[in-house]
Amino acid sequence: MKKRYIIREQVNHYHTVEIDTDELDMAQIVEQAFDEVKRFDTGYEAVADKLEYYKDKYGFDFKLTPNDSGTDCVGMELWDEDEID
Repeated sequence: MKKRYIIREQVNHYHTVEIDTDELDMAQIVEQAFDEVKRFDTGYEAVADKLEYYKDKYGFDFKLTPNDSGTDCVGMELWDEDEID
């Protein structure tokens, strides 16, 4: 008998944003991105989407670099196991 195990890994990703305006509330943008994160594969993509939205609306430039400030594993656990044929 074979078994399949699912291992859950929890990782923090630290992205960097450089932006040429101080008119935006980055905390609000991050909150909005988190509210919509399920529409994307990653939080980085959700943040990029929000920044693009505001860029189109207000006309500023930005640079978003994924994992620029690193990553760290904050947890790992056996999530599930199944018997397979």
